[in-house]
Amino acid sequence: MANRVFNKITVVDEQDNVTGYMHLPEALAKGCIRRVAVALLFNEKDEILLQKRASWVMIHPNCWDFSAGGHVDEGSDYAETAEEELYEELGLKVTLVPVDTSLRHGDLFWGLFKGGMTSVTEIPYDSDEVAGVRWISIPEMEKEMKDKPQSFNPTFTTMWKLHRDKILAA
Repeated sequence: MANRVFNKITVVDEQDNVTGYMHLPEALAKGCIRRVAVALLFNEKDEILLQKRASWVMIHPNCWDFSAGGHVDEGSDYAETAEEELYEELGLKVTLVPVDTSLRHGDLFWGLFKGGMTSVTEIPYDSDEVAGVRWISIPEMEKEMKDKPQSFNPTFTTMWKLHRDKILAA
């Protein structure tokens, strides 16, 4: 892993009101509620682009996950974060539409976004950030989630199951 500067992330209360900013390890240690933004990209075949999390990440390393995502940094909002993470992790600038920006699951408030692109577009992902990417059909992904749950970020699996219809309808 290259030398990284980790920004302070946004910490919120039970109603998603900002209460402060701190570094992720501190927020985790204190059990703080945090904001995250994620994006799911779909291609012309209705396949989903998944990323495999890098081995060094603090939470669920080496697991398949959303196309891109991350904690909302101090001074950013959900939409900015989703776009920034897509560019930072995958080298992509994609128009995103909000699916929902008021989801609460566990100790996280979620901004969930969706975008479209062609599957032939080269994805110049940052190998320091991401271990790999792949396009997968929804039925194949759901089968893998059932057969090999340890291969997926469990939060991604839960969010997909809870919000699948909303994601696909957006």
